[in-house]
Amino acid sequence: MPLSHSLCGKLVRRIEQCRKESIVEWVRPDAKVQVTIEYKKEGHDLIPLRVHTILISAQHNPGVSQ
Repeated sequence: MPLSHSLCGKLVRRIEQCRKESIVEWVRPDAKVQVTIEYKKEGHDLIPLRVHTILISAQHNPGVSQ
């Protein structure tokens, strides 16, 4: 499984935990996560170098300000 997919899954599960346990009270059920990984190619292998970008979008209560 690609590293980006694994990290996205862990982040989504953590957002869900924060919502269910009211750790972050304003989060609602709809959330999306995108993780971009930088790789280098060695022969036929792709070696992860770094996490380039993490983007998290979460639905929130209407009263939350920026």
